[in-house]
Amino acid sequence: LNERICNRQLYYAHRLINNIDQSEYYLDQYINSGIWHRMDSILIVYKFCKIDEEQNANHLLNNYRISLENRLSGNISNWVLLNLSAIHAMLNEKEKSLKYLSEAVELGQGSTIFRLIEYYPFFENLKDDPEFKTIIEHNNDKLEKVQAQINQMRERGEITF
Repeated sequence: LNERICNRQLYYAHRLINNIDQSEYYLDQYINSGIWHRMDSILIVYKFCKIDEEQNANHLLNNYRISLENRLSGNISNWVLLNLSAIHAMLNEKEKSLKYLSEAVELGQGSTIFRLIEYYPFFENLKDDPEFKTIIEHNNDKLEKVQAQINQMRERGEITF
């Protein structure tokens, strides 16, 4: 892995263990590298919101939202839905955020990327919401079922790793 990717992963790892200062340090390192994957736009937007660069944040949020909404026709990815949910959460549009999050979890089919949803900083304003908690529980149930299937396949020797 290169340093840029390591900084991004360390950001998520420190968020997971609630080490906010260290996670913000790694996010800054990642952003300052100047080379981002398009799927990381949500991290950049989050950072602008965090440092109160409202003009930049709103501009990026709207551009990214429009870009994602244009992808809603055709083959919809759970990642697009998850990012739309995060954008609407940051805009304090709770209903839209929860709608897209629920759809992302349904479409996700136990995707490991969804293992960290409850730790994403974008959803801080929803963490105490009962509907958010229900979606997280449903997601975790799906992940447990997928893990159980993987374990059974491993026991039967169908997969090894």
